[in-house]
Amino acid sequence: MADVEGKQISKRTKASMSLMKEKSSVVGSIPLGYRKEGDKLVLDDDEQAVIRKATRLYEDGFTLAMIVRALDEEGLKNRVGKPWDHRQLPSMIDGYEPSRRRTLKSKGWLGVLKQL
Repeated sequence: MADVEGKQISKRTKASMSLMKEKSSVVGSIPLGYRKEGDKLVLDDDEQAVIRKATRLYEDGFTLAMIVRALDEEGLKNRVGKPWDHRQLPSMIDGYEPSRRRTLKSKGWLGVLKQL
């Protein structure tokens, strides 16, 4: 009986989510870089700027820890007003490759953040 009820709940939930998506309602959590206005997602300029900055630093050879430090030095906080954490960055950095080795020596930076 519990198994049948569990399947019914699953079907109803999926049907409800599909209907919301068809009506263009926001379903699930709001991705970084956007905010909810009514039932629509719109770009959040402040969060988009942080995403662009983190992506640029990553492309310049910065490690995740160094990016966190740079964001902290500028006083940039995450959506809930707390300092960034290196575990948050991979999902927001465009083109992030988890296995890519980061070497700043090859760029001549030697870990100096002030050369931005």
